[in-house]
Amino acid sequence: VLLHRLQHYLEERGIDPKTHSVSVVFGSAVDEILKAAEESYAGIIVMGTHGRSGLSTVFLGSVTNQVIKSAPCPVYVVRKDMTKTERRAAGRSAVTV
Repeated sequence: VLLHRLQHYLEERGIDPKTHSVSVVFGSAVDEILKAAEESYAGIIVMGTHGRSGLSTVFLGSVTNQVIKSAPCPVYVVRKDMTKTERRAAGRSAVTV
């Protein structure tokens, strides 16, 4: 059911599920993201972030930060509150590891 919902979500946004890989896995988010990137020979990982900082990140860490540190390819991070214009500008400046 979850996979079907995800495919429908992508189709609604004009993303063809035939040209994009969609999967649902269970486990540690960091481990599964890194495993998927390695197994698929990903050229880039695109991730969202809430932009938390300070003690919550120091003590809990963040999935995005952990992926950035161990990724086998560049990681493009998009803040939750970024506007479309900011995302386009960030894309041109290549936010990578």
